[in-house]
Amino acid sequence: MLDCTPATRSVSGPGGAYVEAWMRLCEQGGRPAVVLAERADDAGHLAARGIDRTVRLS
Repeated sequence: MLDCTPATRSVSGPGGAYVEAWMRLCEQGGRPAVVLAERADDAGHLAARGIDRTVRLS
């Protein structure tokens, strides 16, 4: 789940926490997809995209 604002945008860039988590999931054989935080609780949106779980970085 991508939860960033202009002030925290760096998390989504190379070397940022989001990209690091994305790469870790890929290395483990996962197929991550971007879900914006404001859509993370939208069950219909997630189901339509075939997403069965979300991961929030703290």
